[in-house]
Amino acid sequence: MARYSDDDLVLTLVRQAGAVLDDLGLPGSFTLAELQARIEARRGRPIQIHPRPMPAEGPHGLWVAGERVDYVFVDAAAPPLRRAQIIGHEFGHILFDAPSAQGCARSGYEELIEQRCEWFGTVALQRFRLLERPGTP
Repeated sequence: MARYSDDDLVLTLVRQAGAVLDDLGLPGSFTLAELQARIEARRGRPIQIHPRPMPAEGPHGLWVAGERVDYVFVDAAAPPLRRAQIIGHEFGHILFDAPSAQGCARSGYEELIEQRCEWFGTVALQRFRLLERPGTP
């Protein structure tokens, strides 16, 4: 399957991402920290995010499910918006991957799970409140 070649599939994945975000009880716009806290509450375990140097050819992020903690590694050199999208993608893995998955080595987007997580990260990024405005809660 070519990357995002099927418009119906993309629409389904975008809707699914929005539904999961809504199911987490998130408002229309939220911070990355709020998303992280909701996922931690759902999983009943903390998530630690670790910026690390990553190879230019990828991967740019990685989720590893430890015994008591989820670890998300993200490319330290990525610009802030890209880093937020990568973290969102890895959060997608935490939400969508099988409970037994503990860091699958995938480097492309041909697999459905990768497309689902990429769209989850993208939809989350679109809803992120990246900058707090004065007077906003």
